[in-house]
Amino acid sequence: MCLMIIHIAGECFHFSEDELDWDTSQEACKDRGAQLAVPRDLIRFMEHVVKISDKSEYYFVGGYKDPQEGIWKWLNGESFTVGDNFWENDILRENNTSHCLAISHSKYKFYDQPCSHSNRYICQRPTEYLQFPLYVVGVIFLILVLLAIALSIFFNWKRNKFHAKFNISTDISDYSVRERTRHDCENIL
Repeated sequence: MCLMIIHIAGECFHFSEDELDWDTSQEACKDRGAQLAVPRDLIRFMEHVVKISDKSEYYFVGGYKDPQEGIWKWLNGESFTVGDNFWENDILRENNTSHCLAISHSKYKFYDQPCSHSNRYICQRPTEYLQFPLYVVGVIFLILVLLAIALSIFFNWKRNKFHAKFNISTDISDYSVRERTRHDCENIL
């Protein structure tokens, strides 16, 4: 399945090209680490749907009518009411079929559709799952700096330990004195 991806208000939305029923759509989103769309900014979301989706296509989103309470809810459990501006009123179903929320490009509206109907669907996940957070870059940089310092200290310690074991001086003046002394000793012998 090929997905079109857009970012809206810090959230990432994937527009599917295949058609599934509402439950299978939700499972397809979960398989990708997402869920059916539950937009925080409904106006901006609908504006993007109008710009992106095909005129004849319906898309399932993460809204459903709770059968016990008879109210509309998002997948996160929050209930919602959508004003008349967003509902296509003549499509509301008042029968016993399951009620799932779909949207359409052509009328910029929500539709109450049977959950068993097959539609395209929109998945959503927070943008931070898709981007490498800046604080992680900072933490990695700090770890690398600390590692470089630790390695520098370790190798300096090893070098000093080696020099102490073989009585090697790192002082140039001390080294040249010993070289002259050794040279003088060889000349005497």
